[in-house]
Amino acid sequence: MIMIIIGTDLARAFTLVGALSVVRFRNALKETRDVGFIFFVMAVGMANGTRFYIVGILLTVVGCGLMYFMTYTKFGQKGLAQDILELDFPVTEDYAQVLSPIFVRHLKYYTMLGIDSIDENTNRISFIVTFKQKTRLLSIKKGEGFARESGSKVELLSEVQKIPFISNLKVIEGSNSVEI
Repeated sequence: MIMIIIGTDLARAFTLVGALSVVRFRNALKETRDVGFIFFVMAVGMANGTRFYIVGILLTVVGCGLMYFMTYTKFGQKGLAQDILELDFPVTEDYAQVLSPIFVRHLKYYTMLGIDSIDENTNRISFIVTFKQKTRLLSIKKGEGFARESGSKVELLSEVQKIPFISNLKVIEGSNSVEI
């Protein structure tokens, strides 16, 4: 549909590329589905802006139907809860050497999101992380059964807190922020 809208007009092609580069530059897109949604909205806007109203209506109906299908069936979702882990780390230390062994033990997935300089001695490092699943341990104490949850999140945070030169440890879970 985008190819029909752009046709052979060079100005429309550069408009699409420019708009997508601005969107990509301003926002870090975590999922490929988000890129598809942005393409969809831009295609509908360009179809209406170039007076291809039939194409715009058809694209809207098909695109909304696909979005409803993907939302209803959870098609294309990762199924993993990703959090953001932020911490302040001294410039003189090698964060990869210190944090990698801890991350390997407690995380399914991690990648660096970015490094920001706070001052000349300290950097704030952000990671996107996926914690390993919690395990439930069943213990018997004086004839009563109780369950204790042992989570990799708690264990990771306690290990990182033991490192003396790390400060301002923070986990951002969706819209919640937990400072340690």
